[in-house]
Amino acid sequence: DLRRLSIQPANPEESAKRNLNTYSSRKEVVRVIGALILSAAAPATGRAAYQLPAPTGLQTSFPGDAAFLDYVGQHAFKYFWSTQNATTGLVPDRASNPALVSIAATGFGLSCINTAVARGWISRADGRVRVLTALRTLASLPQGSATSGVAGYRGWFYHFLNSSTGLREGTSELSTVDTAWLMLGVLDCGLFYDDPSDPSEASIRQLSQSLLNGLDWTFVLRPDNQITMSWDPVGGFNANGWSGYNEAMALYLLGLGAANNPLPAASWAAWTSSYQWRSFLGQSYVWTSTGSLFTDQYSHCFVDFRGITDAYLRSSGGGIDYFENSRRATYAQQAYAATQPFPNYGSTEFGITACDGPDATVGGVSYAGYAGRGAPPGPPVTLDDGTLAPSAVLGSLPFAPEICIPAAHHLYDSYLARIWSDYGFCDAFNITAGNWFDPDVVGIDAGPSVLMIDNYLSGALWARMLGSPVIQLGLQRAGFTAPPPDNVVATAASGTQINVSWTRRSNYESGFVVELSTDGTTFSVGSTTGPGVTTAALAVQPGTIYAVRVLTNSAAGLSGARQTAWVTTPSAVVVTTLPASLVVAAGETATLSVAVTGTGPFTYQWYLDGNSLNDGLGISGSAASTLLLSGSGTRAGDYACLVSNALGSVLSTSERLMLDATAVAGRLINVSCRGMVGTGAGQLILGFYSGGTGAPGT
Repeated sequence: DLRRLSIQPANPEESAKRNLNTYSSRKEVVRVIGALILSAAAPATGRAAYQLPAPTGLQTSFPGDAAFLDYVGQHAFKYFWSTQNATTGLVPDRASNPALVSIAATGFGLSCINTAVARGWISRADGRVRVLTALRTLASLPQGSATSGVAGYRGWFYHFLNSSTGLREGTSELSTVDTAWLMLGVLDCGLFYDDPSDPSEASIRQLSQSLLNGLDWTFVLRPDNQITMSWDPVGGFNANGWSGYNEAMALYLLGLGAANNPLPAASWAAWTSSYQWRSFLGQSYVWTSTGSLFTDQYSHCFVDFRGITDAYLRSSGGGIDYFENSRRATYAQQAYAATQPFPNYGSTEFGITACDGPDATVGGVSYAGYAGRGAPPGPPVTLDDGTLAPSAVLGSLPFAPEICIPAAHHLYDSYLARIWSDYGFCDAFNITAGNWFDPDVVGIDAGPSVLMIDNYLSGALWARMLGSPVIQLGLQRAGFTAPPPDNVVATAASGTQINVSWTRRSNYESGFVVELSTDGTTFSVGSTTGPGVTTAALAVQPGTIYAVRVLTNSAAGLSGARQTAWVTTPSAVVVTTLPASLVVAAGETATLSVAVTGTGPFTYQWYLDGNSLNDGLGISGSAASTLLLSGSGTRAGDYACLVSNALGSVLSTSERLMLDATAVAGRLINVSCRGMVGTGAGQLILGFYSGGTGAPGT
């Protein structure tokens, strides 16, 4: 673990800087520099002696997956609620060193507080106090180019701060991506606390806006339109810029959507210029060179990328979105684990990402401490030493719940006694290295676990962030298609009309396209609307199952869909009779038929006076669309047909058939009766009438 190394007079950070070109993501760059200079803040033996708090409210059974995930998220949130500095509101980098603040952990922690309020884990009043304390601290901390006595420069913050003073710790770097995680949390607070009548919430909104507007994007912009990784007052700018693909997408969106001195639109093309499209174990996706799953998760904690694509994905990525890209990366890693490079790996035991490690030699094998682990493809291209992180599984939960939920259950059930504390899962474990379980929790791993659990269960944070003009403008200037709507509702107004409504999630759409499908796969356009419209009426066929989705149109093209609504239109059933007259002579033939429109195949069952007919009574067609009544089978009464298909059953309207009892030359009048009525046991009285008049005879 680089943060446990001792600081040497020879200034080892310079050596790390000289080798920065071998790293490609925040945890491999920012932590290398920042960690080298911070370990002096805690003795080398401090972390080894630390033990996580024992779990409270321990459960071993749950009524369902949602209850389990809420339980896991609530315990992970306890890390932030318990370790946040009461005076400054800042959050430590890890549980074992509360004096050392990570601005990234603080940003994740702010959104975790909002999530806790929304999920009912804490009160809104308590959350508001904690958030306001943190924002007031951040806004009041001194900034400048001095090497000490400041928290940042030109609106940007140093990666690590002192928990009590909020000032730069050691020679920590001014980190652009860590400031992004901080500011995304700040932005979320300004959106969440929206009560216009509460002075404290008004202050939160004002402080949020002020901190965001304070970022000087021109300061961190390189000549190649990329964002520099870091700056420090002695060495100046880092030699490297943030180039994809890794976790820094949200950093660019903040800069492109900034109100003051935003990044040029060309910055997004500069970011995507180094993308690598690779295929591993049956999955093709934009790959990050470390294989670390956190790179596919961090930006997704705050931005819902479902259904939107940029120019790269539209032209070179097969039209998938970044959400699907992360799903594929998760499946690729599960497939890698299923090959069992280590005995405990498998389809429910994966999660290879940047995390703590044993930092020891066990059985002659040396294991790294904190490192940028990842797969596929695995060694020697990426680092995999058997260390797994539960946060990597939870961070991919929205992308692939069908494999991540069983994996989370497996880790909890299999290793409960050693992997679980009052702060939830420990940061990492390695079974091969002598059953090592990390006695620590890291804030930037706990935070995404909380947020991605809630994104999966409710999507509330995603919806809030898409309501931000900063995020909307950032997506638009990056060339993304406009976000598709959600809350899509389709109802059958009649057998021939479906009414559709939705909630728009874009500030820059040019209109909407409503599509229909009868198989859920092949869609056709049912209606188009202009911008700002949120309803449509579609002409459809009766008795049909329809899938309905709504896409957003914009200058960048048509979006994908976030939701599909299913609706069934009622069948139209019409009964006709042949001959046209409903009065037929006794003994003559009568034909009844039912005409049905809708989705077949159909089954039929005829009824007379509410009683089912069948061929055993000598009535032909009682289970067909046409019922033939002839001879003695012709009976008066109310006929109806029950028509059924895969959607259900519909009973036709009934038609009354009457018999004309007038004698026919050469024939007898045959009378058929159903039911017994009379004045005595076994006696049936028959009444004969001529022309409708006359007295009954016996």
